[in-house]
Amino acid sequence: MPKLSGVKSLMASAFAGLALCVGCSQIPTEKQSAVDMRPQISFKIVNESTMGARVFVDNLDMGPIQDYQENQAALKVLPGKHIVSIVLHDRVVYEESIYVGHGMSRAIIVQ
Repeated sequence: MPKLSGVKSLMASAFAGLALCVGCSQIPTEKQSAVDMRPQISFKIVNESTMGARVFVDNLDMGPIQDYQENQAALKVLPGKHIVSIVLHDRVVYEESIYVGHGMSRAIIVQ
């Protein structure tokens, strides 16, 4: 009879482990995410000759203008006042001082 009690003990342990695992999957979970409310600037390019231009925000080179075309991508900046410049072949073709607030999207038309 000692073998039977060992089998019962083993089965009881297995059942307890199974019940514990099933109980673990029943624990409520919570998903958190952060919303990015930084202002966005994009550019509507009217003249194809400006495609080789570069974007500067507060004298910092942000890259080629085609990377921030309207309805495709946007440049995220901090809220506040900024000087936006478009430079083509070492010549400033556009410059504007703008203010953008939280959650704002601004499209700048570049001709």
